[in-house]
Amino acid sequence: MSRPDAAFDAAAHFDEASATRYDRRIRSFCPSYDALHQMTAAWLSRLPERAEFLSAGSGTGAEILVLGRRFPFWRFTAVDVSSDMTTACRRRVAAAGMAERVAYFRGRLQEFRSATSFDAASSIFVSHFIAGREEKLA
Repeated sequence: MSRPDAAFDAAAHFDEASATRYDRRIRSFCPSYDALHQMTAAWLSRLPERAEFLSAGSGTGAEILVLGRRFPFWRFTAVDVSSDMTTACRRRVAAAGMAERVAYFRGRLQEFRSATSFDAASSIFVSHFIAGREEKLA
């Protein structure tokens, strides 16, 4: 049992077993999960045809898959603290034939540095894992 004041470790929380179950379980917690990604695609439809998109907290890649199918010339950067979630994302992206369009960074967004500028970014279902208002703002 963890101490109440112990910091949440998302990298440890989303291990291989959790990453495998995530896509099934998230839909029971959030029945509109798939619709959320479809709405995101609609909101972003005015971006350039060859947009660069940053997915902060990319998880298993659901958002990247939806956006990548809808916008075939977009390129993505997937950032996630969990190596197992990143592995799941890589597998799903490769299976969808989009591997050459996605770059990966395993770590916290605050640690990420890119020579690329992005046309848009998202961070869906991430902030509730970050303790404290100041940490969320950072």
